[in-house]
Amino acid sequence: MGALTDAWLADQAQKAGMSVAAYKQLLAAMDMRAYARMPNPLLLNPSKMLPEKAAKEVPRGNGWVEPVPIGPPPGVAIIDRLCDAADREELKRRLAP
Repeated sequence: MGALTDAWLADQAQKAGMSVAAYKQLLAAMDMRAYARMPNPLLLNPSKMLPEKAAKEVPRGNGWVEPVPIGPPPGVAIIDRLCDAADREELKRRLAP
């Protein structure tokens, strides 16, 4: 193979994330004539290339997002009530004769 072909193979192998030897084996295993005869669905029906409906234009924002208000996490009020009830029960037990 010539220098240009080797450079092309190396470039293609790198793009595919393969070694040159593995890429050569891949090319040898492919039946290029069968590959060339495969129909391209876009060429058979070019209308498939066009979108069916025009997409609605989305209003562009400025990137600002409303901040989440600072406060206790959800569920803390429930835990507070449970702790208060437990404290009352403990106080009753301590004060009981």
